[in-house]
Amino acid sequence: THILNLPPVFSNALPFKDLNINDKFYKQLLDLYNNGIILGYSSGEFRPNSLLTRAEAASISRRIHKEASFFNQEYLSKIIYSDSKYDEGFPLFYPYDNKNLSSDDFEYIRAVTSLEYKAFGGYVFPEDEGLYDADPVSTLRTLKENSYFNKTGVNYYLLKFDQVNELISRQYSNSILNDLTVNAYLTNTDKMTLLHEIIQHSVDSKIKDYLLKFKDSIEGIKAKSDIDFLLIEYYLNNNKLAELYEWILKYNNLDLDASTFVNVLRIENSIPYTTKLPLEDQFFVIEKYLLNITYSLLQIGFESEAINFLDTYHERLLKSSTYKIIYGENSDSIIGTLKNIKYNSLEE
Repeated sequence: THILNLPPVFSNALPFKDLNINDKFYKQLLDLYNNGIILGYSSGEFRPNSLLTRAEAASISRRIHKEASFFNQEYLSKIIYSDSKYDEGFPLFYPYDNKNLSSDDFEYIRAVTSLEYKAFGGYVFPEDEGLYDADPVSTLRTLKENSYFNKTGVNYYLLKFDQVNELISRQYSNSILNDLTVNAYLTNTDKMTLLHEIIQHSVDSKIKDYLLKFKDSIEGIKAKSDIDFLLIEYYLNNNKLAELYEWILKYNNLDLDASTFVNVLRIENSIPYTTKLPLEDQFFVIEKYLLNITYSLLQIGFESEAINFLDTYHERLLKSSTYKIIYGENSDSIIGTLKNIKYNSLEE
């Protein structure tokens, strides 16, 4: 079955001295061996005519289950980020003082709370309906028409929840992008929340310059890497594939250091970013770059380049004296991705 014959990541020859290439199931056994399902005996024999013991059968069953699990995971369905904390809570994009709320402030907070609560799957009990806005999108539209001061928040929630055409969503997105440069109350978490939303829609190309400047201003290698991943999304969502391809070529054969990956794309003459993060965190960031670049190559249509790119780094991580143990314990995402790409290429 296909579960027992997933394309292996490795391509080692069978070491069994009691088998040869002319054996009927040599190819299948080769795949099973390279997938770590059939290991043979320490004597270098396969012993094809021997019966399995109960322990041997149990071991093989566990390995099959492990191999089959790669089909149950979701690989390369979207860009993955190093930090998802930006998406926590109900952002208001202004530090409201609950003791001094105007009627418009109250309407805004009530509308936003209603949208977020219902989007989260919250059920409004009949007796609590008065606490929520029955038509929060309409309320936000009215606030926008009346030039409510929190333009950032109004545009964000209209972009996220209003059913509008591409032209209007672009207007919302560009308004938010303009607000990002002038709104002094926005925290970095607010900015990341806004960027993650507008990157899903049509937005002006000046977002590239904003992202690079923002990346230069924030601390933390995970946050900086996420700016790069936002740029990848921008290129993909706006069909700027030639620009994206030119950029990701720069990630071939980099040193296995997270700061090296982060510094590939930075403002000219800016100070290079260095890090002394624990190796586990460095690998975590490198892994995200590898998977996102592989995803990008597939989206562009370069399947063989995607396989070669990830294969090369996979082999380098295995051979790295620095990352060998860490990678050995955390390689499932990369191995699973490779197996699924190769399997899909065979299906085609």
